[in-house]
Amino acid sequence: MRTSTGPRRRELLQALGIFQRATPDQLWKLTRPDNRHDKLTRDNLLVWRTTSW
Repeated sequence: MRTSTGPRRRELLQALGIFQRATPDQLWKLTRPDNRHDKLTRDNLLVWRTTSW
């Protein structure tokens, strides 16, 4: 029996939309919630922020 992939596809598109709109800091918190920012990471996120938007 085959089930519909519609709900799963919708969830995936919503998740991708969140990552597409997230700031570098938000991505860091989503993907590495237990890690603190170190200076190198902070500097890289600042560079990414100024060059990606």
